[in-house]
Amino acid sequence: MWDKKPMKTSAVHARIEPQTKEKAEEILRSLGLTPTEAIRIFYTQISLRGGLPFPITIPNKLTASTLEKSRRGEDIQEFESIEGMFDQGIHEDSPEVHSPPEAVKIIPQFLEGSDRE
Repeated sequence: MWDKKPMKTSAVHARIEPQTKEKAEEILRSLGLTPTEAIRIFYTQISLRGGLPFPITIPNKLTASTLEKSRRGEDIQEFESIEGMFDQGIHEDSPEVHSPPEAVKIIPQFLEGSDRE
């Protein structure tokens, strides 16, 4: 029934930063996957979907500027909770109070059942 012939394979060689490699392999180990299996899954998904299995976009100017500022530690606001963020408003110069959307209201309930802290 099952063909016992060895699968034909082709090698993939890639250079990656050591820190990225170590972090990714630690995650893969926790998932019970080897790097080879993860790469095989990634390539299979690319083949099946006809593209990357996740969106890749170039951030607009505002997003790029905001990300760069946060990398430098500038203009960072911290909040105790998602609700606190909306209660204080997203922008400092915005006096109105923002109510969280319905999806945000259920996040704490969802997280209570998870092992996240």
